[in-house]
Amino acid sequence: MRARIVFFGLLLVLFLVGVGVATHLYQQAVAHLDASASEPHIMVIMEENKGYSATLGSCSADPYLCSLATSYASPNNWPA
Repeated sequence: MRARIVFFGLLLVLFLVGVGVATHLYQQAVAHLDASASEPHIMVIMEENKGYSATLGSCSADPYLCSLATSYASPNNWPA
């Protein structure tokens, strides 16, 4: 009888630890989603009818566009 009580006690402890770990992981996932949801992700695609060297390749041609590309990102060579 004592072995059965010890067995079920250990089983209960393992269950409670598992629930605690699952709860912790869930809270971390929700916190991560909340943090990433508060930061909007916006992608602006700009096309230019001049070559790269005439726009972003030479910042004197368009300093504002060049400053945006420097501050954020300028992925190029994206085939459509």
